[in-house]
Amino acid sequence: MNTPLISIIIPVYNVEQFLPQCLESVLAQTFTDLEIILINDGSTDSSAQICDNYSSRDERIKVVHKSNTGQADSRNLGISIASASLIGFVDADDFIAKDMYAVLYNELTKSHADISICSYYWQYTNKAVPQCNKGDIITYSGGEALRVILQDKEIKSFVWDKLFRKEILSEPFPKGRYYEDHATTFKWIKNANKVIYIREPKYYYRQRIESSCNSVNPLKEYNFLQAEQERYDYVTSHNIFPENPFLYETRVVKAGLKHGKNIAQHSKSLQESLKYIHLIRETLKLHTSIGFKELGLIYYLRLLKIQYCPLFYFYEINLIYKLKFWKKNKLKNYY
Repeated sequence: MNTPLISIIIPVYNVEQFLPQCLESVLAQTFTDLEIILINDGSTDSSAQICDNYSSRDERIKVVHKSNTGQADSRNLGISIASASLIGFVDADDFIAKDMYAVLYNELTKSHADISICSYYWQYTNKAVPQCNKGDIITYSGGEALRVILQDKEIKSFVWDKLFRKEILSEPFPKGRYYEDHATTFKWIKNANKVIYIREPKYYYRQRIESSCNSVNPLKEYNFLQAEQERYDYVTSHNIFPENPFLYETRVVKAGLKHGKNIAQHSKSLQESLKYIHLIRETLKLHTSIGFKELGLIYYLRLLKIQYCPLFYFYEINLIYKLKFWKKNKLKNYY
């Protein structure tokens, strides 16, 4: 084969139910000059065999089988063996529109950008909900895009909705951590001179109840706060938001309180939950300048509770959640 224009990296771990649809959507791309790298991360179901079966069907597919070391390590390995100068990512339980990479590639090359981004759907069993469907294109300088992604509203830190020039991927994903993209993607964007955002959904982000974003694991919750703290350290060291020096610090404190709340609500072990709530409390101690004025009443009261009485903080949140559980939204059907 000639050197492909795009390498698509797909980490695979125990997704036999969803993997065929994912691979079919990638193979159906109207942009065909692809290399598809499947990193089987020690799957114990039939995912490994599915990867090998698809590889035998299409020479563009490369399969690497390894022991289970996590998604971050799988993505790093995929980047290291990718042949193309452009890198894309797809999660093995998701799927993509047939023209996704054609759109990302055409806009990136036409604009001489370093990163192109599309919008996406939240894919439930009963509906697909577009996150942005305005149909226009926004062009950012690297500095502008960095500010936008750090605010985590218009552009998120997901890697699967983006196409990257390989030379800007200077930082590896932190091995052994969840939310590794939240800790890394902004560092890649800071290397970009131009970023294109195509506000049309092309990626279908399947909402699984056990996924990283929808399941609650105390370590996952703490890893997100770690990433937020690292982003804050970068913001302060590079003076990203000089007009509002407390903006990102407030965000870190609110993230800590939010993820501490998640741990308390869904606790399966008091000992483990308190371990990570104490770790969150230690991080929040780094931000004593943030108080009532920045947080508002509800967050400030939670901050006082987690600082001075974490056991009460845990039991209060856990009890309130159990009393309100019956109000859970039943309109969104998860996989």
